[in-house]
Formats: sequence, C-alpha cells, structure tokens
Amino acid sequence: MRAIHRNETEATSHSIHSTGYMSNKPRNLGICLARIIFSFLVVCCHFFSTGRGSWWIIPLRGVAVPVFFVLAFYLDEVASTQHGHTPRLGRRLQRLLLPFWFWGLALAPVYLCEVMRNRPLKTATWKLLEQTSLQLTLGHAYLPHLWFLFALALCTTGWLLVRRSRVASHRSILFLSIIFFGCLVLQYSGLNARLFGQFGRPFRFPLGRLAECIPFAVSGIVLERTGIVRRLRNTKFLVFHLLWIGILGLPLRFVNAIPIPDGFDYQGLSCIRSGTFLVLFFVLLPLDWFSNQVSKCIIAISRFSLGIYCIHLPVGAALLNILSAFDLQIDSFTLCLAIYTVSLLVCLLMVSLVPKTKPLVQ
Repeated sequence: MRAIHRNETEATSHSIHSTGYMSNKPRNLGICLARIIFSFLVVCCHFFSTGRGSWWIIPLRGVAVPVFFVLAFYLDEVASTQHGHTPRLGRRLQRLLLPFWFWGLALAPVYLCEVMRNRPLKTATWKLLEQTSLQLTLGHAYLPHLWFLFALALCTTGWLLVRRSRVASHRSILFLSIIFFGCLVLQYSGLNARLFGQFGRPFRFPLGRLAECIPFAVSGIVLERTGIVRRLRNTKFLVFHLLWIGILGLPLRFVNAIPIPDGFDYQGLSCIRSGTFLVLFFVLLPLDWFSNQVSKCIIAISRFSLGIYCIHLPVGAALLNILSAFDLQIDSFTLCLAIYTVSLLVCLLMVSLVPKTKPLVQ
C-alpha cells in the first residue's frame, strides 16, 4: 500500500479533479488530499461568508481554481512521460465535455422553472434556449462555475495540438515561457479586461478567465518538464524544502507590486505563485504514516471531486431553500460542509445505481 504515496498516479486524467478511467492504478496520496481540500474550498467560494474557519478558508479559497488548473496539466504531463506518447485529443475532450454537457442539459429544466416564475411560457422557452446554448458552449449561464471545464477543454486542445506539431518539440520550455509572459502582458496591460470586458456576462467571464488561467496550465507543464518534482522527492532535505515551498504557496499579495487593471478573478503573479507552489507542496507531501484504511478513504472521496464541483451549486441552492422553508439558520462553515457531504452522497448514489455515470462524477 505504500506505493500509493510514492507513485505519480493519476496519469490518465485531465479533468479538473477526476482520477481517470484507470482507477486501479496507485495514487499519490498528497494529490488526493489536495483534491478533497480544494474541492471543499470551491464550495466555500460560493457559500462561505464568515465565522468558524475564516482564518484559513478566506485566504485559500481564492486559489482553489489555480491549484486545480496547475494540477490538471501537471498530471497530464506525468501521464505523457510515463506512456511515452501524446495523449489522444478525443479521449481527453470526452473526459471534459461529457460532464460539461450532461450537467448543462440535466439542470436546464430547473433553470426553466426559475425563468417561468417571472415570464410567460413562450418568452421563458426562448430564454431557456438562449441560455442553454450559452451554457453548453461557454459554461457561464445558469451553471456559471462550469466555465472551468470549458477553459480546461480549450487549453487542452491547444496544448495537444502544439505537442503534435514541431513548434514545441525541441524548445518546449522556451515556447511555454513565451506563452506564459504573453498572457501576463495581457493582464498587466489591461488588454485582457478591455478585450473581453465589453461583452455580456456569459462571454466576458469565461473568455477573460481563460486568458488568465493559461499561465496556470504552463506552470503545471513546466513542473513536470523541468523534473523539479523528481529531484526534490529524492533529496535528503525534503522537510526543509516542504517548508519553503509551503511558505511560497501562501496566498500573500505582496508579489503584485505592479498595479493590475480590473480582471476576472484569477490574474496576477500571486495566483500563479500560490497555485504552483501549493501543487508542488501536496505532490511532495510524504504521507506514509497514514494507515491503509485512512488512505483508502482519502482516495475514495477524492475520486468524486469532479462530481462535487459540478453539482455543488444546485445542491447548495436546494439546501438553502430547505433551511429557509423550515426557518432554520446554520453558520456558513456547517452549510459548506453539508453541501460538500450531500454532493458526495449524490455522486455515490449515482455510481451505485447507474455505474455508467462514473465519467460524469469521477
């Protein structure tokens, strides 16, 4: 079982939190733990206000998306290195677009009911068709958080096409550096905000955030291509390295010394630094002291991080309606924990009743 902690795992998956089809392969327990923590922090992004846990939730919840973006591309590169070939584009897109389209369609009737409260049926139907089209292409209509899968699919397509060409074959780090700094120029010059800020909300946020998230993808690729993880893992001073990596992973804002125009939530060097070093920290984290039972539990829960991400908003809305109907109030930490738990149970129920739904939640 200790192979769980030493092997680089999730080599087959490129979705935001998924572990891929090869679920019987050994996993890096630190990565699984990171998926659990930061998928909970994604819930906190939308439902946590203040109270218990504020001291760590509020600073860290803003780097959940950067962590998952860096992690996705790092693991994809690990998979490519282990298999010795470029992953098939169709397989990658299937893993991302299947849950993206399914949840967009499955929750469209809920959105229709909301629209019909204030509109005639005919008007509501046309509004539903318009918003559903936007949801299935950009992921930022009635399920705004699914923009992440849209951005991940687009970045994945671009990088895999580049890998199949000769552009990045011999000077990949140079090519990636140009892309990285080019995207930073977009942010610090304000061009990104000016370019996409003029569009309506369903367009400007997914497209603007896509431009902001490209450096995260580059960071994940560079982590594997430079071999820094392998070198640090084999050092005698791993504890010392974990200390400085953890400090650099803290979401401190002092790095953004240059003022940045208003953007789309994930711009600047602070997000890039924190996301990259937090991924490095969890990848290197030695967790051999965990018992087999605890390790299996962490791995099992982490498998459903994708499903939790996809359904936590409607689950949270439902729980809030139930609490309101019974005139109950709970603190936001307990609410976030309840949303996470119910979302996990829904995913478990789906897989138990219909095993073919695994790609939608894992």
